[in-house]
Amino acid sequence: MLIALGAYERTLTLCDDCASVGIANPLIMGWRGPPVRCLALLGRHEESREAAAGLLAVSEEWGTPRAMDRALRYAASVEPGPDRLEMLGSSVRLLEDTHSHPERAHSLHAFGAALVAADRPDEAATRLTRRVRPGRLLRRPPSLRWASPPLPRAAAP
Repeated sequence: MLIALGAYERTLTLCDDCASVGIANPLIMGWRGPPVRCLALLGRHEESREAAAGLLAVSEEWGTPRAMDRALRYAASVEPGPDRLEMLGSSVRLLEDTHSHPERAHSLHAFGAALVAADRPDEAATRLTRRVRPGRLLRRPPSLRWASPPLPRAAAP
């Protein structure tokens, strides 16, 4: 919210406060990502890239696809064309066989937007259409199938 309001310095201060808590898991406390964006918006591009590199290092150490996906998306946001496309393509591939559907949707959107910005709209349409299978997105992951019975189908009016 603070970023949307343009309060970049305040966001950086809050992220520094979060860092002092000492939680290492990048998914539980995602304070490392917003500074990447804020520093870039403040024109502090070198610091922004350093923050992105730190986020990538922590996420690689953590080792989960979701953590890496988020880090790659933040890092890609401050990189030029070819590097941005490579990072976003990697984030999509990381989540391909996971049940992290919201993150996958974010990655697909970012990758598609980057392809369009690189004047490759046909490639964006081909890649994204091929990867989105609505039926698969709506199925419950195996770990949740036992949790509750499926909802009954509504009777036709």
